[in-house]
This record gives sequence, structure tokens and C-alpha cells, in this order.
Amino acid sequence: MVTDQKATQSFCRDCFVYVPPGQEMFVQRNIGTVVLCRKCFEKLRRLLELGILTDSGVSTRTIS
Repeated sequence: MVTDQKATQSFCRDCFVYVPPGQEMFVQRNIGTVVLCRKCFEKLRRLLELGILTDSGVSTRTIS
């Protein structure tokens, strides 16, 4: 399905909060480009910086 990134209403893919126009953070994931709010985007960025997640969104931690 093709969607226009200039949608009238955007919601965060992770926490489902409404994201006002112009404040969307677009992130490339394996399912395509998704919208994140600023809070979830910063959380994702920290996890990437700490090495807990890889760029593809896969956890590098194993459950023991």
C-alpha cells in the first residue's frame, strides 16, 4: 500500500500518540518508513548508541 507522507494526521508507530504536522520523525524500518514521536525517536536513538539495538531494529541482547 502506498501512502502519502503528508498525511493530515500522524500517530507514533510505537506509543500511538498523535504527532502534530511538522514534528514527525520518519524512521526507516524493515516494514518501510514509519512515523515516531520525538520521545520514541530519542529512545530509539539511545538504544542504537548504547549498542542494544542494531540499525535493523534487532535486539543484540539474548535472554538467558
